[in-house]
Amino acid sequence: MNKLFTFAAGVVGLWFQTTPASAFSVTVIPAGPVVFSGFSAEMAIDHVGSSSTLDVGDSIRSIFTLNRLNGVPTYGAGTANPELTGVSQVRVITKVSTATPALFDYTFGPDPASGLGPGNVAALYEDAGDDFTRICGTVAACDATARNGALPATFGMAGGFWDATIVEDLSVGAVLAPGSPLGAFAMALDFTLNNTGVVWGKANCTDPFTATVSSVDVCGTGTFDASGRNTTGPATPYDVFDPLELALYRIPEPRTLVIVGFGFLALGLSRRRSLAS
Repeated sequence: MNKLFTFAAGVVGLWFQTTPASAFSVTVIPAGPVVFSGFSAEMAIDHVGSSSTLDVGDSIRSIFTLNRLNGVPTYGAGTANPELTGVSQVRVITKVSTATPALFDYTFGPDPASGLGPGNVAALYEDAGDDFTRICGTVAACDATARNGALPATFGMAGGFWDATIVEDLSVGAVLAPGSPLGAFAMALDFTLNNTGVVWGKANCTDPFTATVSSVDVCGTGTFDASGRNTTGPATPYDVFDPLELALYRIPEPRTLVIVGFGFLALGLSRRRSLAS
């Protein structure tokens, strides 16, 4: 099964919209370090005509929801607060082989074709409709559930990073058993728009590839897992599902939060590289 190569231009044009400022349910967010967690779905976009492999110039696009705050269900269905959802899109900048033949180290940057605005890699939405789903007939239908509502925030990575150690053909996630590991990712992002109503401090994120520490607004991490949609998995157009965590801290707590991507630690991945062709 090949990766999803194209996406409707009309949908792309709707990704980044001017929407009302959001209250972001600020009263439920405590001061100090906080962790938003949830789950997402990924697709690969081919920009370079390279069959099913993810190569330099290609992109990964995600839809996600953040339904837990510090491990407690806080947003969306079954809670008193609107759902938090979003989209992200990043483009492959480098691809390097690892000591494990099936895995490659990738670095990513903003994708000019994302429609998220210059330099942006993600947008966060707040929606009282509680309609986010990864179970749809088409990617466009699922995407629409992630990007409706108010727009509390957008994010860039000028002062940070977005790395992943993953398989180069994400479409294998369709035929593997649901939950089969495909790799992991880590990111360090800054707000480019903050309509959350919250003043956020900086977090220290460690790049798992270079050990460089970036002082940014958001540290994120997670794993890539197979959806198993062509086996016993759900009826979804996505080959990859994953859990994710975003760590921030709310001022006035006078400390910083040091984060290293749990996905990379759990998988024991390292920067043993040689240049991939």
